[in-house]
Amino acid sequence: MQHVFSGIAIGVVLLMCMFPAWPAWAKIAVWYVVFWLSTAMIVILVVRMILYVCIWTVGVDFWLFPNILDEYAGIIDSFKPLYAVDRRRDGYAMVVIRLVSMVVIGLASYEFAQHNSWDDIKNFARNSINDILDWGTDKLTALPQPKQQYLSLADIEKMTDEEKPTTIPQETVEKVVEEEFFDDMQEF
Repeated sequence: MQHVFSGIAIGVVLLMCMFPAWPAWAKIAVWYVVFWLSTAMIVILVVRMILYVCIWTVGVDFWLFPNILDEYAGIIDSFKPLYAVDRRRDGYAMVVIRLVSMVVIGLASYEFAQHNSWDDIKNFARNSINDILDWGTDKLTALPQPKQQYLSLADIEKMTDEEKPTTIPQETVEKVVEEEFFDDMQEF
């Protein structure tokens, strides 16, 4: 059995190292899986936080998937229990803070609903997801781009004097920095 796991480990490492040689459909499949798993995790965390804040305002600690960020829990244990509820025992100041938070959340929700419709939000989310998926697909299926960012010495030598890039002499840079520094110091 140990030899099987060693073989699987070697195979996985080789597959990861050979990712540039994978067929396009496999690269795109990995991109989609990673994207949707990341999106699901972000959605779960955002919904979890929104639920916590909304229910916290009435004096209850409510966590959806309380172990989801526990690094010592396994994959299955991260989703157990489904939720955790605890009654808060706060003082007078915290009750006032929760009431103010409730008013702020209510006003923000009202203002948000006045300016946005659910269709606008759905269209924005759909377009954003499509843009990200298209970007990833384009990156994975595009031909390699030249890696040269700077002109070579041969290219610069072929240029005429007007075409050559200019540089600022170091003395000029130091003089400008020194003048600006002293001007700024005199303002204080």
